[in-house]
Order: sequence, then C-alpha cells, then structure tokens
Amino acid sequence: MPNYCNNTFKLQGPAEKVHKIYEHFKETDNLLEVLHPPPENMFRENLSVEEQKRLKEQGIPVYEHIDDWHNQNWGTKWDIVYGGLAKYREGDDYIITGEFSTAWAPPTKAYDEFIKNNPDCSIKAMYFEPGCAFCGIYMRAARPDFTDVEQEWEWGLESGRDTRSDIPSELMQAFDISSYWDSEEEEDDNE
Repeated sequence: MPNYCNNTFKLQGPAEKVHKIYEHFKETDNLLEVLHPPPENMFRENLSVEEQKRLKEQGIPVYEHIDDWHNQNWGTKWDIVYGGLAKYREGDDYIITGEFSTAWAPPTKAYDEFIKNNPDCSIKAMYFEPGCAFCGIYMRAARPDFTDVEQEWEWGLESGRDTRSDIPSELMQAFDISSYWDSEEEEDDNE
C-alpha cells in the first residue's frame, strides 16, 4: 500500500487546451494520462527477454510493468486518485484547479513534460507527503514573464534534516501541516 501524496493543482491556459484536459478528466477520472500520455505503441504485457529485445530493436518502448513507465515519466506510480477538479474562466484563459492524491510523490515529471509541449500554459502545484516527510511547491511556465519555482522541504529521521521552519505559510495552510505535526507529536507522547 502506498503512502499518499496530497496535491493541489492549478493549470492555466488557452480555452481549447484546458477544456480538452478537463473533459478527459470528467470522462475518465485521469489527469496525468492527458498531461503526458504514455506512448500508444508501448507494449504492456509480460514478455520474454527475446521478445523485449526484438521490440526494443523496433523502437517500441518496453517496460516490465506500466507503473515503471509512470514512475519514470510522471514521477508517481499511477494517475491521480481521491480528487476533484473544477474549471473556470479568468480573462482570456481557462483554469483547472483542484486537489487529489498520488502514490508516493507528486507528478512533477508529468507537469514538466506538459509545459515543455504547451508553452502557452502554466502550472502551479503544491504537495504534502506526510508518510515520507516532505512537502513542496511547483510553479512552471515556458514564458519569459513567469518565474519557475520548484522547491521541496523535508523533515524526519530519514532525511537527517528539519526544514519545517522554512516552509512557506501558503503551503502550511493548504494542507494544515501544523495540525498534522501536532497530532503526530501527541501520538508520540502517548506511546
């Protein structure tokens, strides 16, 4: 069972692109497969070593499991879960905003690929993974008037660092991180 990474998400861009993404989400409950689709010719079944070699020689991507491709290209094991998105208009742009969970980590690799292929769009996301003790902010656009930000904070024994005091208040408030820490400390005191 994975640790769930909580995410907030805001995508802004031209109406036609944003509407297509939103409609796909409404029909499938999937977001990442439309931001960065897996290759159509990717073989997704168990293959012998000989079959893998033959397909690779043909230029067909081969992965042991589809989750391997997801991890490598999205940054997380599968598409979003436990979430919802809304769409609205702001000036000439449309915006999709919402909250969802992903497995173990935020889908920043999918965001990167989407922005690379859609320079007229921007993404702002925040994430909090309490089980693995990290959180972060991601903002990216391929425009000169936009400052890209990707920063992560860690705490806990595994990281050997405690950057909790450096976490921006916007991120702390988005996930009510202080309350989470208070409940963790209370549990530790009761043990």
